[in-house]
Amino acid sequence: MLTVSRIDTRKDIYTITRAAEINEYLLILRVEAQASVNGEPLGEPITVVVNRKMDYANSDVLGKAEEEQTIWSECVPMPPNKSCAALPS
Repeated sequence: MLTVSRIDTRKDIYTITRAAEINEYLLILRVEAQASVNGEPLGEPITVVVNRKMDYANSDVLGKAEEEQTIWSECVPMPPNKSCAALPS
């Protein structure tokens, strides 16, 4: 079984233009999990970090909030402290 113990999300400025306007954001997802068999930990906990760039333009700002929400929903599979289905043997 794989138990997710922590999910962190972060949004950083990735690039700016010469006019000091935001050009891209970097969305960062960090997940910590522990594999176990019969309730006993299997090895050390694992950490997975996923980075994804998102273009940004002031003229498209209305659609960007929806795009960002879609990206997070694709990346974050479950709330913290919930178990995934059993791993294949």
